[in-house]
Amino acid sequence: MSKKKPRKLIMLLMVTFLVGSFMVSFQVGNASKTIIVPDNYLTINEAIESAFQGDTIFVKSGIYYENLVLDKSLELVGEDRKTTVVIGEGNVDRGEKAIITISANQVKISGFTIKSQNYSTSSLYATGISVEGDNCVITDNKICNTFYGIFCSVQSNITISKNQIISNLKDGIRFCGGSHNDISENNITENAKGGIAIEGYSNTISKNNITNNNRGIGLGSSYSLVFGNNIHSNDEFNFFFAGSYNIVYSNNISDSTWGIYFSPYFAAPSQNKFYHNNFIDNQANVGGISSYNVQSWHEGVVAGGNYWSDYFAKYPAAREIEDSGIGDTNYEIDTNNTDNYPLLAPFDILNASLSSPISPPTADPNGTVAFWAFDEVKPNGVTPDETGLNFAVVGTSSGNVSFTPILINGKFGKALSFDGAAYVNTPILPHLEIPGETTIDVWINVQEFKNVKYNNIIVECERTREQLPKRTFGLAVNGKTDEGSGIVQGALLAFVSTENEGLNEIVTSESVVTLNQWMHVVFIRSLSTGMHIYVNGEEKDVNVISGVQNPKGPIERETELYIGHDAVSFIDEMRLYNVALELNSEQLSWMQLTIGITILSIVLGAAFFFYLKFKH
Repeated sequence: MSKKKPRKLIMLLMVTFLVGSFMVSFQVGNASKTIIVPDNYLTINEAIESAFQGDTIFVKSGIYYENLVLDKSLELVGEDRKTTVVIGEGNVDRGEKAIITISANQVKISGFTIKSQNYSTSSLYATGISVEGDNCVITDNKICNTFYGIFCSVQSNITISKNQIISNLKDGIRFCGGSHNDISENNITENAKGGIAIEGYSNTISKNNITNNNRGIGLGSSYSLVFGNNIHSNDEFNFFFAGSYNIVYSNNISDSTWGIYFSPYFAAPSQNKFYHNNFIDNQANVGGISSYNVQSWHEGVVAGGNYWSDYFAKYPAAREIEDSGIGDTNYEIDTNNTDNYPLLAPFDILNASLSSPISPPTADPNGTVAFWAFDEVKPNGVTPDETGLNFAVVGTSSGNVSFTPILINGKFGKALSFDGAAYVNTPILPHLEIPGETTIDVWINVQEFKNVKYNNIIVECERTREQLPKRTFGLAVNGKTDEGSGIVQGALLAFVSTENEGLNEIVTSESVVTLNQWMHVVFIRSLSTGMHIYVNGEEKDVNVISGVQNPKGPIERETELYIGHDAVSFIDEMRLYNVALELNSEQLSWMQLTIGITILSIVLGAAFFFYLKFKH
């Protein structure tokens, strides 16, 4: 064979490779393209599979029986939301299967009717859209006949606007956590549970029409804005309120059993501001209010408070203050909740302007993010956090809040007693979103082992569509007897779930918890050395039972934090850090030796001083 032929072949392969690389580079780095369904591909899934980041998929009118996963940053556009219909399968409990799953960031969906196939049991219906990415937009769609209309676990910067969200079997829109989400100008009606149910922080709900649902807005979110909404004729409550530090203004709140009902469950809603709202023809305007949870009901003498349609029925002798439009008699809700400047005519909510939200608190970026001493439980169930950042509430797993928890003599001052049902819950705020290193430092006195694997000391979770929340990081005592699992009763378990490697869990190789004895327990997750467990200053040998001991990547985001769940234990002096404290047996031994030498030196020095003094 001629030597020239191999050279020509090599040159041809190199040219082919360079041209291909250029074409790929051109596609990825330059102009995006538009793919048309069914012209270019018969199904939407085929178009998604062939698309590159930044492409637009335009779907012509028709009915498409598909479940879609958008795993690239794409724009999915229907020709007309009335005639471009996606019908998806469900048949998985609690709406766990979604018609459209957004698993990438920066996805936009518009112009579709989204429906589930029908099933004999409502929980088997598919969820309309499940959002698992950030910075996504859902606009100008009709979502109906689904389990959840739109479900978001812990996403941020999601915009949901100008949609028809109608006749779904659970909540129209459900956020379990996340932040900086915007829900605006939607028509949300006739959903079997709530129109909007949202937790997290720094969210905005504005200019929606929320009517004829079982509940209008379930607001567990804090540091958020709610304004310009028409919320009326919802069966139980127009507002079910569980969040704190929100501003709620310029809303029509009318024709419901309760205008606003303050939740007693795992919440102590307080420091919310309500003004320029119109409370009209509710059977009761405010319910569940507590004098221990104080809200603000006006914006001062000039701007005024809220309009109450029953004002003159309650205060027939009331008069207007000097043509101000404000009544001269305070509207009393309870002892510590009063509208001092009630409006005498409904406020025009179309004139509502954007208010400045209250900024959520921040913690030291390299230090303590929470410290519960458990020396006190207030009448509203709140156990104070020494940092002042985390409003934690004592409750029970039966759903009824216990406002008389048991405080006992602790290791330091008082401690909180957990009976296997009671626990402490706190919402996740920015400083509790700990992505990297963390340390849990706590004193425990376990009274008995509850026969479950996780007698939780502390656990952060992510709430999803699954029945049980997903654990993200925490520390627990194993309460089950050894049944071939290799995990002994009284062992300590610690875990983190990372975005890179999923659940990673370690357990002490032996039982380290002695009943009815105070023990100092520390769990450290270090980005360099991994996960470690210490008991009374001594590092314990551990086995890996899931994942790896030194997982890479950030800890997954959380929606809630629990202390003492499923534990029969006393817990005291719990500290949570956003750094990996330098703590190991060698350092502790050196510290103890140093302290001992220092004390001995002081004693010997004092003795020598007195010896010299009395000698002379």
